[in-house]
Amino acid sequence: MEAVINFLETCKEYIIQPFATILELIGAGILIYYAIKAFISWLRHEDDVSIELGEGISLALEFKMGAEVLKTAIADSWGELQILAAVFGLRALMSILVHWELKQEKKDAAAKEKIE
Repeated sequence: MEAVINFLETCKEYIIQPFATILELIGAGILIYYAIKAFISWLRHEDDVSIELGEGISLALEFKMGAEVLKTAIADSWGELQILAAVFGLRALMSILVHWELKQEKKDAAAKEKIE
């Protein structure tokens, strides 16, 4: 029975770690894509560049938070779990701030359209 448990623990580590890494890479790719897209929009003097970039940052943070959730399943010690919790908390706080900023930007854009 102990051999089965050890085997399952090993499988868990070899399955979850690659998926967490993939989610991290997807989040980084999304962030790079939206940053380049926003920069090009900024060069063209288009409106709503900050909203576009904010939405990209928000989406990227969601993928990165998903990776942190997966990593908690393979945390070996309390110290590692505390670090993961701190990183998750910081990313959640950043996500809340980005969502708040997006909401404010959208309100400002709507008010600007009503004036024009």
